[in-house]
Amino acid sequence: MLEMQVYELGWNWNDFSQLAQGTLAGHLLECGCQLTGGYFMHPGMPYITAFLTKVCVAKAEGSRGLLNNSTCAQQLLYEVGDPSSYITPDVVIDLRNVYFCPLSNDKVLCYGAKPSSVQFPDKLLQLVPVVKLLVFQDCGWKGWGEISYGGFGCIRRAEAAEYLVCY
Repeated sequence: MLEMQVYELGWNWNDFSQLAQGTLAGHLLECGCQLTGGYFMHPGMPYITAFLTKVCVAKAEGSRGLLNNSTCAQQLLYEVGDPSSYITPDVVIDLRNVYFCPLSNDKVLCYGAKPSSVQFPDKLLQLVPVVKLLVFQDCGWKGWGEISYGGFGCIRRAEAAEYLVCY
């Protein structure tokens, strides 16, 4: 995600302010269905429009789901241990001053990510057991997935998910 923004917007790999903003976009889309209310029902299909200092997250026109400040904030904090120094492979960023500004029912402007003042945190060397790694080799087809439902209507949502998977 970040590489595309660097290329398309002509960013410099040494400009950590730009990299922080681009990383914000990638982090929000990491689990894109959650960004558009996937924990609810019928998530939208999210995408971003990147600008030099801001990112607009949106969902496909006519798609279902929910995209608002709350879903953006929920996704922003997903898997973030320390918002002042969120460690990614490209840059360590500070998410404490990220703001969300709704533009419409399907679009939210996001800005405020910046480079962390701690570019090499002590815990960097402790990442090996917790960093996600995705390796792919085409050996046929097999799928596996898991999700938990909680809150109001959780049984109905779980039964709907079961129906979609089984039928």
